[in-house]
Amino acid sequence: MYMVAYYPYAGDNVVPLTLKICTMSRLKQLRFIDSLIDNIQTIKKSQCSLSELDVKVLNDAIGVLTDLRGKKGKTNEQILTEFIKVVELLVTFFK
Repeated sequence: MYMVAYYPYAGDNVVPLTLKICTMSRLKQLRFIDSLIDNIQTIKKSQCSLSELDVKVLNDAIGVLTDLRGKKGKTNEQILTEFIKVVELLVTFFK
């Protein structure tokens, strides 16, 4: 089962987001979350010209992912909601 979320940004544009995260095993979810955290930290380290707002947005995304990683027993809907928060933060960063 795939879950699709539509996140509007930049006026009338709509970005479809298909997440398989809800159908993954817990181990695959943890690996996926770890990979996202590592990639965001790499962006923070490799970009020396980030503004304070950019650093805050990336730290917030890492915080949401870290919280999600540490909590067991979340429903698929709760997991999807947390990932949408992360996507919203990253869209803010990449605008």
